[in-house]
Amino acid sequence: MPIERPPQGSDHEFADLEAIDRVETGVRALKTLLFYLITQVIELVLVVVVLFDLLIALITGQDPSRGVRRFSQRVIDYWVVIARYVTYLDEEAPFPFRDFPRERAIPAEDWVAASEEEEEEEPEESPQGNR
Repeated sequence: MPIERPPQGSDHEFADLEAIDRVETGVRALKTLLFYLITQVIELVLVVVVLFDLLIALITGQDPSRGVRRFSQRVIDYWVVIARYVTYLDEEAPFPFRDFPRERAIPAEDWVAASEEEEEEEPEESPQGNR
């Protein structure tokens, strides 16, 4: 049903603008509800990742692999994009209404520290048969 415009000069000159804002706000409220549900799934995923990380650390004594770190970073980046949208810091709705956030580089010192630890943990070759 189209919105009828009141005659110009009337007290209701901006009535259609308020209606548009209300419609946009209503759509944003529905999207916010959707993103609330998505953040609940993200929270569950992060709990699983944290438990996985802890289990790996307990069993192997090493930090999680780069793949796990990359995945964790992307999940956190997506959560931040959602938080920015629902708090009106960003006007564009996040994924699935636009592309998923790009993978951003994890600080080099994090990779360097992890790769140095991996190199130190490599098993040393023991001489066999030299008795």
